[in-house]
Amino acid sequence: MVEADFEVTPGQTVTEGQVIGWIEGMKAASEMYSVMDGLFVEGNPDILTDIERVRKDPYGTGWLFTLEGSPPASAVDARGYEMILDETIDRIQGDYPGE
Repeated sequence: MVEADFEVTPGQTVTEGQVIGWIEGMKAASEMYSVMDGLFVEGNPDILTDIERVRKDPYGTGWLFTLEGSPPASAVDARGYEMILDETIDRIQGDYPGE
């Protein structure tokens, strides 16, 4: 990763799926999307000057942004997301029992 920035400001209302910023690597740039309706609290100011934090410490100082609000009913926790990824990998490998 080489750079990131935010298109919304602290205190701005955001909606699920709204582009709130972008993050760029050596070969591609990707948009960051809001994961829920709510209030954009802040983007991590430290990643704007030291983007390597995202890679080196994603669960500590490399966080991207914070929102206030309620997640949608379709949201899953970390374990649920892990299960979705496992099922997807099984399908790709042809090991999914449902097929």
